[in-house]
Amino acid sequence: MYLPEFSGLAFLHVWNGIQEDVFPRRFKTIIEAAYDNFFVDCTIEPVADYRAFLQKLRSLSTITELSARVHPPNPLFGRLWGSLDKYVKQRRASEVAVREKSENSKGLSTDLVKLIERILENPKYQPNSEPDITDAAMLMAADGYGSGRAVGMDGDSEVVVRTNETQKSFLYEKEPEPEMLATAARLQFERVSEERDMDH
Repeated sequence: MYLPEFSGLAFLHVWNGIQEDVFPRRFKTIIEAAYDNFFVDCTIEPVADYRAFLQKLRSLSTITELSARVHPPNPLFGRLWGSLDKYVKQRRASEVAVREKSENSKGLSTDLVKLIERILENPKYQPNSEPDITDAAMLMAADGYGSGRAVGMDGDSEVVVRTNETQKSFLYEKEPEPEMLATAARLQFERVSEERDMDH
């Protein structure tokens, strides 16, 4: 189900049916085939559950690498990555990729965890300065406008945390009425927008 005011898709994951990793590939194939695969591309990025993403990031004692690939949003945008959104549009870029890596034992200097904590505490949170470009790109990816990953250490183990591994989901009946599912999905997208103070 497509909700244009949120640029969002909601789909039903049914055990032993179309799995959550299969749906995006099939949807992509349908859209691209509708245009005869001529100069068209379609990607579906999940909206990350900030709390689950934050929990995974907090498990890292140091973050040694951050990378994100993002694309311009439409129609919503997040205030904390607004400067990156403006930059992408000024450059007329269809995609921007950033990557930072540190060999320092203390890892990267990043405010990503703090930014997510603060926005969850207060959706109107405004940092003293604009988030650094890679932190902003990670937030943009977590909001469903790309993909991001953090690599870090959890004890002696190197761990990779991806934005698409913590996708936002909700429970609903197995064979719903389409209108009821649309209402439930709209409510979930509204909550995400409010939680992150996203705007048009």
